[in-house]
Amino acid sequence: MKRIARHLLEAEKVVWKMGELEDEKVIIEVWVDSDWAKGEERKSTSGGIMTVGGVAVKHWSRSQRTRALSVGEAEYAAMVSGAAEGLGLQTLMKELGWETEAVVKTDSSTAKAVASRRGLGKLRHVEVRMLWIQDAVKRERIKVKKVGGDRNLADHLTKEKSLAEYKDLLKEVGGWVVTRSGK
Repeated sequence: MKRIARHLLEAEKVVWKMGELEDEKVIIEVWVDSDWAKGEERKSTSGGIMTVGGVAVKHWSRSQRTRALSVGEAEYAAMVSGAAEGLGLQTLMKELGWETEAVVKTDSSTAKAVASRRGLGKLRHVEVRMLWIQDAVKRERIKVKKVGGDRNLADHLTKEKSLAEYKDLLKEVGGWVVTRSGK
């Protein structure tokens, strides 16, 4: 993450371009990712970026509360966190009169599989409080889709990226970096 921070120090600003929402149904996409047991404390990091109509409206990168004992558990925890964020925005937009659909996108087959079934399966250390997403998927309150690891827009929130990679990811969600040198 230090490499990203150094690059962003060169940035004068990050610019976001938002358009008008014209569709009858607005798609809320929540891209989630995690690293597994990085750093001295061996806690995983959850990262996510939420878009409305393809433009980023929120992002986060935070340590998970408990230590995940596998990559799958860490990715599932990131998905649960992202789904909660997406459903929160969906509720707000519904109260404002928008018809929405919430979709969580992950590069983890394990997390998608756990969210799409009932019970823990082979995962033994996931807290029961994290199983609510299974019901939300079953009732179609939220959808879960698999994306390739190289196409996951939340990847930069959990892994070190070069400035060029960061700029490419920003373009995907309506943003770009303006550096002090004007490049």
